[in-house]
Amino acid sequence: MSGPGRFPALLLLAAACLSLAAGSAGAAADELTAVRYTITQEIKAPPATVWTHLTSGKSFAVWCPQWKKDTNKTATLAKVGDSVDFTDEYGNGGRSIVTYIVRDKEIRVAHEPAIGSYICQAKILVAPSGAGTKVTLVEQYTDESKPEDRRATAAKAQAVNEKALAELAKLCESAG
Repeated sequence: MSGPGRFPALLLLAAACLSLAAGSAGAAADELTAVRYTITQEIKAPPATVWTHLTSGKSFAVWCPQWKKDTNKTATLAKVGDSVDFTDEYGNGGRSIVTYIVRDKEIRVAHEPAIGSYICQAKILVAPSGAGTKVTLVEQYTDESKPEDRRATAAKAQAVNEKALAELAKLCESAG
């Protein structure tokens, strides 16, 4: 379009963009405190066996206390978007949703709490190791509590997940 009507329209568009930018410039950004830990477990079973128990609902009740709900018994975590319900050791419920998966190697889940007060992600890596499998769990989450409470929560979460991986090892080793 050319002619005298084009220039005022461009000025109005530019003014609208500047107005939007100025409105968002005053928005404050909050910093979040994140906690991250890594746990490794050696399992005397092949990666395929570990993967099957790691991603199969019939095994969740044995190794994963957060995923013990009856509704999860028939679930399978096989593709991005698959999900299961969780309830953590504090009573928070929500959904664990697969965000990335490479069969027999890696699965990532985002834990979406119903209360929406924190962000939590977990990554589990499965790799051949000698005559068995090395499983590595990396979990990270936000925690805005006081430092001493945050440390206590992290220690409790890590202990729960160490026990979960030990239970996964028992389950896989007894299957073979």
